[in-house]
Amino acid sequence: MTRFAGELKYAPQEDKVELVIWGASELLQIDFYNDTFLGETTDGLKLTLTHLQRSHSTSTISQYPKYVHTVQVAGAVIVGMHFNKIEDIHFSRLAICYTDQNLFIQRNGFEINLGQQTTTIDYTAVDDVQLYSDNLTVINLSFTYTTTLTDTLSQEARIVQREYFHVETIQDSMDYRLIVEQITMLRDFLTFSINKNVYLEECYFYDYEHANDKVMTKIFHLLDRTFWKRNLERGHHTHQNIMFTLEDIESGKIQYGDWIAIYQRKKSAIEIFFALRYRRETFLEEVFLELIQILEDYHRNSPNFRQCIEPETEFENKITEIINACPTKYKKWLKKALKHINEINLQWRINDILKLFNLTVSRLMPDTKVRNETVEKMVASRNYLIHRSERAKKKVIQNYHNFFYLNDLIRIMMTMLIMYDLGLTMQEIDNKMYCVPEFVHRMQIDWKGIG
Repeated sequence: MTRFAGELKYAPQEDKVELVIWGASELLQIDFYNDTFLGETTDGLKLTLTHLQRSHSTSTISQYPKYVHTVQVAGAVIVGMHFNKIEDIHFSRLAICYTDQNLFIQRNGFEINLGQQTTTIDYTAVDDVQLYSDNLTVINLSFTYTTTLTDTLSQEARIVQREYFHVETIQDSMDYRLIVEQITMLRDFLTFSINKNVYLEECYFYDYEHANDKVMTKIFHLLDRTFWKRNLERGHHTHQNIMFTLEDIESGKIQYGDWIAIYQRKKSAIEIFFALRYRRETFLEEVFLELIQILEDYHRNSPNFRQCIEPETEFENKITEIINACPTKYKKWLKKALKHINEINLQWRINDILKLFNLTVSRLMPDTKVRNETVEKMVASRNYLIHRSERAKKKVIQNYHNFFYLNDLIRIMMTMLIMYDLGLTMQEIDNKMYCVPEFVHRMQIDWKGIG
């Protein structure tokens, strides 16, 4: 273990946590990203820092240079415990609280009684709600409340309700990777449900410890850059933008287990899709290119969609017959040339999705000819941005502002695909689309003019 003198600077308003190391001239032997750094707060709490990124070093001009190294914390700050390796970070219980989660929960234990003389407010504890359970993990939503005196000389008190998502492993503990995955899945589910970016407000691990016939709770707080509050919007969306609430979970209309299944089957597409919502300062065409790749990836990993032009057995028989009839010296070349000929292309995939959701798409683009032209522009724009070919340039989007419309169209398609995988019927999906801002905002535009 190497000792350094330094200071941890935390500035959430600037989206920054930095470790400033003093006096060490050479840090080349340190693996900042994979090593952990241990420290203490001024009041004696243990700190563990993970995933550091060396930023820059400065030195004074003198006979004895004093070096100052600034290192950005790209991962987590764990408050309350030391971990010598990232692999050692694992817990069996996790509690999470997000910003704006009340828009999804929409429940409290307060009841206002309007009397003739006085108005009273009663509070009844709200029972826990189970979001998900299997033989490995249980996820509950628990409701707590705190009471604090408004003044030391006053008899008045304030009651505040607080809700936490509790993730608990039944058999084994979760390592750091699984912890981040659980936090991300819940965050994205809330983002999808209320059409609003949410951020980690509070997160801690906890374990029970038995000592002297007492059960003690050991709590370790997590501060992770991945979930910091960034560019928080002021105010809330109106109620019609809320797609799902806790009532939909309790009624069984929406299963959180289905959300987990989507993540497991289509992780590469779904993670990037939601990460784009939280990314800043990205060019329009870059967003379009990522969105179109996400859509293609999602379709490719959806077994309910056709993935081949012809059934594989029928295609293989046809290819075998063609190759057998080919001169021997050309067989190897022909087999290689025909290897991917049965795969469907991007245009097929987009039309597949639009056809499946025709009930909703016909409201957005009633003219079939305009719809086909829009798909051709999407494909040509994708091809040009990747290959920069002159052939694709003839049909590519000329006005870059129109990428706003194409990007929203892809977001609309992805939203419908996710709802479809969550088990909603076509009519239910059509009704819910009026809660999706991208859909509502693009209903009145002239898609024929997108070019």
